[in-house]
Amino acid sequence: AEPRLHKPMYFFLINLSALDILFTTSTVLKMLSLLFLGDHYLGFSACFLQMYLFHGLNCSEAFILVVMAYDHYVAICRPLHYLVLMTPQTSAALAASAWLTALLLPTPAVLQTFHMAFDNTVHIYHCFCDHLAAVQASCSDTTPQTFMGFCIAVVVPFLPLLLVLLSYAHILASVLRISSRE
Repeated sequence: AEPRLHKPMYFFLINLSALDILFTTSTVLKMLSLLFLGDHYLGFSACFLQMYLFHGLNCSEAFILVVMAYDHYVAICRPLHYLVLMTPQTSAALAASAWLTALLLPTPAVLQTFHMAFDNTVHIYHCFCDHLAAVQASCSDTTPQTFMGFCIAVVVPFLPLLLVLLSYAHILASVLRISSRE
């Protein structure tokens, strides 16, 4: 209802807020059922759903932060082009691509882990289902899954971090180029 809040920064903050609520909900609900209901295990399919949601939402958060860094870069380094470059359609497309990419990224790892051989494992006695713990519970060869998990664990945090640092390096360089008289 407030027109001053119809800016890309607020749109991305709404995405980040919704993401944090979903991210927290994916693990806290199981912890609450453990504390209050005495539910001491996680079903096998629920484990993989939680793993997918946790990793997908974690990736989404990193990618939304990259989109926000790009928004800041355009606002500071190209202020005259900002309204042309960051239209509501562009903001929605950037946010949607961040969400979609991040939610598709963990799919192969989770599906391949799900199809591994598990020795009559029906329940996992944890409130959180981690990829490495699920792989280690398998009785098949875990080398490819461990390597895939390692690659995802290295690339997903560091690529967005690199892009955010690159964006802020350009912003810093742009600010330092301004003469003190201006």
